[in-house]
Amino acid sequence: MNSEWLETASHNRIHKSCMVQGSSFIAIQGDTIIDRNCTVIVEDAEDEDAKTTNGKTGGRIRRQPELKVGKQCFFKEGCSVNLSLNSPEMVIGSWCIIGNNSVLRDCAAIGSRVIIGKDCRIDADCTICDCCIIEDGAHLPSQFVVPSLTKVSKNLEFTSLDPCYRRLNEETVKNELLLGKMAW
Repeated sequence: MNSEWLETASHNRIHKSCMVQGSSFIAIQGDTIIDRNCTVIVEDAEDEDAKTTNGKTGGRIRRQPELKVGKQCFFKEGCSVNLSLNSPEMVIGSWCIIGNNSVLRDCAAIGSRVIIGKDCRIDADCTICDCCIIEDGAHLPSQFVVPSLTKVSKNLEFTSLDPCYRRLNEETVKNELLLGKMAW
């Protein structure tokens, strides 16, 4: 691996151009790539409490948001994952791709084997169940739910996927990770 990348003990690879804030509140199972110019931000409740109470005790204590990511995920170049104090946690399952320049903001959950295309926007409290494909440019509004085995078009039209997509999506992610590693 060249010097443009950081590697963690659990074999996560993070490009040095990425901005990661709140790393104490981010748990990644392993073998995940966070590619160039990605932003991963988990707001710190203690920092916010300090701002609102001006250093005085007795301020309202907020629940610390947490980002949990499964194994073998690929955050492609320029994507952004933001978790604010408005959301208690965001869970991203295993074998997921977050496409180039896509934005996830306070979404509730993304299941395993989910492929999110490029230039997508996933808003607050959205849930994407297991084994889904979100096409390029789709915008899922707040509280949108995508059932398992569903493909979502840019116009938010649903198409059912065959159960074989469980294996196909997982293999797609594994191949993308392998190609991403070879690019180093």
